[in-house]
Amino acid sequence: MRQALPTIAALLIAGIGGGATAPAADTLHAPSASAGCVSGAARYDVAVPGHPFSAVQSRDGSALFVSVIGNSPARGNGIAVLRCRDGRFRYSHLSPLESSPLGMVGTHDGKLLIVADDGFVAFVDVRRALLGRPALLGYFQDAEGDPEDNDAGSVDVNVTPDDRYAFVADEDNRAITVIDLARARAGGFTRAAIVGRIPVADAPIALVFSADGKYLFTTSEVALESYKYAPKCRPEGAGPKAALTVAPGVIQTIDVHVAETDPVHALIGRFAGACSPVRMAIAPDGKTVFVTNRNSNSVTAYSTARLIAGGPDALTATIPVGAGPVALAVTGDGRYVLAGNTNRFGPSGPSQGTISVIDTTSMRVSGTIPVGIFPRQLSPGIGSILFLSNNRSNRITVFDTSRLSEVVSH
Repeated sequence: MRQALPTIAALLIAGIGGGATAPAADTLHAPSASAGCVSGAARYDVAVPGHPFSAVQSRDGSALFVSVIGNSPARGNGIAVLRCRDGRFRYSHLSPLESSPLGMVGTHDGKLLIVADDGFVAFVDVRRALLGRPALLGYFQDAEGDPEDNDAGSVDVNVTPDDRYAFVADEDNRAITVIDLARARAGGFTRAAIVGRIPVADAPIALVFSADGKYLFTTSEVALESYKYAPKCRPEGAGPKAALTVAPGVIQTIDVHVAETDPVHALIGRFAGACSPVRMAIAPDGKTVFVTNRNSNSVTAYSTARLIAGGPDALTATIPVGAGPVALAVTGDGRYVLAGNTNRFGPSGPSQGTISVIDTTSMRVSGTIPVGIFPRQLSPGIGSILFLSNNRSNRITVFDTSRLSEVVSH
């Protein structure tokens, strides 16, 4: 799950237009005991200028960055900057970023946003983005050759706890790209920073670290033929009577230390999953990984210890949810798992979505929450705050998960 950025925003925001100088680095990065943007509401929506995907909150709570893709020729792509005012996030401005900005993570030093940008990996200066200044520090193509013919389909990104390496899921290349961030910063963000690629199965998406940061878990939507898994899935959107012709997805485990020096040999385990596993989230205690299975209409739970050990019994629970689940998060107290049902491959395409609320004690759905169209990504904020990207509604829903009982229908 994505980490919140260290403190970077409060004094910068106060100084815009007033000629104030930037605060010292230790002030910018010091945690705040009163961090957050607290509205007093169990939920509220914020409109953004395009289709939102990922959200990253600053540690002091005063800013939120949202990757968006414009939904018309008049609206470009970029990072929407939201600021906290009167206890609520409100849209401020767009920091332009072309191609298709999707998954995004903030480095722990608070200086960079790393964006999976379809065929590229982009590096955005946080300070400049907050000030509304040109913020793109650099980018490079995440594949070799002609970008028109060899698009990596970079869809998600995560960074090691020490900020030394970034991992990018290349959906179209069946690979996880490993980037040396120190080399990227020193060398002007060129392809020379690429350490190598970890070969995985078809359409890798999620990137989640183990609690100790030693392992990286990832999903792939469809197993490779060489795995010889028996087909058990229908083509997505083909209907319930279609033949089972598609292989299941895969949950894969990567040794981070090996990946930093020898990516080709970093994959240490794989486990046959359900149909089209996409998002992933880890429990606060680090013992369980949850996965949304878009083509199985389910959430599955896996023992992280057994995934690491390569045991055949890693699956611990299967929970039926709504149609086409994608977005996924675990509440900070570990009591609930939230899964966003999109109906993405239904007869009429994505429709008004819902969130299935799973009680982790019983591993059953205890209620639902109506949300916008195509609930695509759930991003953790500070404390009990959680951000939902309603991709086709062009809105971010802000939840206070400590007050879920106020918004859940049973």
